[in-house]
Order: sequence, then C-alpha cells, then structure tokens
Amino acid sequence: MADKVLMAKELEVDFKSPSKSTNKVSGSSSSVETCKTEKDKTESACKNCMKDCKVCSKNAYLAVKKTEELAAKVKTVEDQIISRDKLVRASNERIKELTKKIEKDKSDVDRFRKENEKLIHENRQLSENHEKLKRTI
Repeated sequence: MADKVLMAKELEVDFKSPSKSTNKVSGSSSSVETCKTEKDKTESACKNCMKDCKVCSKNAYLAVKKTEELAAKVKTVEDQIISRDKLVRASNERIKELTKKIEKDKSDVDRFRKENEKLIHENRQLSENHEKLKRTI
C-alpha cells in the first residue's frame, strides 16, 4: 500500500501539455527490488517494508520456515505428551486391577487361614477321639 502511495507521489504529470505525461516512477515495478537500507534491515523493518527486495524475501521465507519448524516440534511434543498420557492411564488402570487382585488374594488368604485352622482343630479332635478309641479297645 505504501509502495503505491510512493509511486503516485513520484508520478509527475505535466499540466501544460495534457497529452504528455512523464512517468518518473522509481524502479519499484521490477520483480526484485533493493531497499534503501538493505544491509541494515532488521526483521521488524522487513515486516513493514512493502517492497519485494532480497533481504525482505529472505527474512519472510526464514520466518515462515522457522514457524513451520516450530509447529512441527510442537506437534511432536504434543504427540509425545498424548502417548505418555495414554501410557499413564493404562498404567493406572493396571494398578487398579492389581490392587483389586491383591485385596481379593488377601481375603482368600484369610479365608484359607481360617479354614486351615478349622481343619487343624478338627484333625486334633479326630486324633484325640482316635486315641480314646484305642485305649478303650
């Protein structure tokens, strides 16, 4: 937009002869232009520059390239976070399953212990009864 304003200002029309006009537009119509301070250009100056100079084009290309690289890195990190999150969820589910199994096994151990004590007591009684029967015979 600023380039068009500059072009309009540089266009000089000779009012004395309406059929003749002199076009004194600078070389802004060429495909690759050079900015006045091409070597001293900063990235912010290139953003505001309306010319298509080599420095501005290169800076714009590098900015886009850097943005694409950063977007790819962000995507990679997001994928890693998602995969780790899935892994953590799976691990938590496995922990819950194993905790339930441990609780069930504890209850089974208690039940088996009680059953074993009962059988030991019954075995003692049977042994005592057997001894009594032996003595009586």
